[in-house]
Amino acid sequence: MEAHQHLDDDQNSSDEYVASLLRDLDFEFSRETKLRQGDTPNINAELESVYSRYTNISGPPLRDAFHFGQTISDDFGRPYGRGGNSITGFTANAAAGPFMIYVRGEYQYGSASQEYTAAQAQFIAASDQLPLNSVPTFGSTSRPKFVEVYAGLNLADWQFTFGQQSLWWGANRSTSILFSNNAQALPMLRVERVSPMRWPSVLRLLGPVTVSGFLARMGGTKYLRLGPDFEQFGDGIHNVDPQPFLWGANIAFKPTANLELGFSITSIFAGHGRPLTLRSFLHTFSQRGNIQPVDPGGRRPTMSASYRLPGLRNSVQVYADWLAEAQPIALLYPTQSGLSAGMYISHLPHFKNLDLRCEGIYTNMPGNPINNLFYVNFHYPNGYRNYGQLMGSWVGRGGNGGAASATYWFSGRNKGTISYRRMISNPSLLGGGNLHDISASAVWTPRSQFELAASVQYERWNFGLLDKAPHSNVSSTIEIRLWPKLRTGANTIANGSVHP
Repeated sequence: MEAHQHLDDDQNSSDEYVASLLRDLDFEFSRETKLRQGDTPNINAELESVYSRYTNISGPPLRDAFHFGQTISDDFGRPYGRGGNSITGFTANAAAGPFMIYVRGEYQYGSASQEYTAAQAQFIAASDQLPLNSVPTFGSTSRPKFVEVYAGLNLADWQFTFGQQSLWWGANRSTSILFSNNAQALPMLRVERVSPMRWPSVLRLLGPVTVSGFLARMGGTKYLRLGPDFEQFGDGIHNVDPQPFLWGANIAFKPTANLELGFSITSIFAGHGRPLTLRSFLHTFSQRGNIQPVDPGGRRPTMSASYRLPGLRNSVQVYADWLAEAQPIALLYPTQSGLSAGMYISHLPHFKNLDLRCEGIYTNMPGNPINNLFYVNFHYPNGYRNYGQLMGSWVGRGGNGGAASATYWFSGRNKGTISYRRMISNPSLLGGGNLHDISASAVWTPRSQFELAASVQYERWNFGLLDKAPHSNVSSTIEIRLWPKLRTGANTIANGSVHP
């Protein structure tokens, strides 16, 4: 509805290109619209899509953003390596009144990559202050995997879900400094307001408000530091039991039609040596800092803002996320916080089918001369990772980086994109280094039930600890996706909507 309102208010509302996009969206969500209006019963089961993707990487890739960088990022923690890599999967959903279930399952194959040498592994382990067997390895992977699978209940505009879910909390699109889909999805209990609410009295000035929160269990944690002396626990072979937990909360306001503000936080807490209780949860709100006899947890408060520029409200949007590692409000401590900011231009004069996006990020905090402590907590030495992969940004622990892209929309479904990505890490993190990527991709939908996507990326990286000479690789990907539109409903078998 908001998009239609913006189009109606725009003096260029006769723009056929924008109108065609809205028509595609109206068709895409026609079933959901009918459900919301009560025009059709909410009883159905659907096989949404089946897909297959093949990626070949010629040259040595990077797979360790916690220490160096990543060649492929924000891909739900899927494995990859030098040579051929593939996934084949499906998505499906079912609903019965207020109950729903969603499944995304795959077979995943990832090639092996070159392991760290003994000297490199020793250096990495010493930097992490952990035993040698804590250092990542990069063998081949062949497995069936649920990328996401969860069940939900909708009650009075609130949705409660339980299961393995991925979240993206952040204004940026090329990366998220707080919570992204870079790592495997977490098993979690989640509650979310599915439609905005308005608070009474003077709080009504905040505009529409949305809130969400979750409690999740992390995976792959093999070491902890326990008690006031941070005594190391773990053998590096077995996961600690129980694994640490992660909770998160988000609240967003829209005081004007063009300004959005949000506050988010995640915190790693509990686990082996400290049970999950109300007391351990409440301790994560402690304002006495992290250096306590009992560590309150790995807390990461974040503030977000998004604004449409005056005079260009229908085409230019600027946004930013600030994340504080050791302070309660990031905006008040800019030299002790990470920043992720960007600008999106939805269309240009005379090039209304072309959009531009430019985003930058730094976790290399200006007020910290030793910049390798972002995404790190002394009690949880494995860091802000799930099964070894960063849950935040691919820029890593002490990096400056960003991405820029231009997309030309041939239609609401067909597009071509060129992108550039870079990252430079601080020398305090294993001697530092850099990576640079340039890529091109295209999505073509010759029929409503068939989509073909292809991309190619050239990467050049240089991290002195890995090799004094720079390295490069080329990643080429092709993906085929089908929407069978197989749905059974309350009384009929009908065609379904597309869910990418």
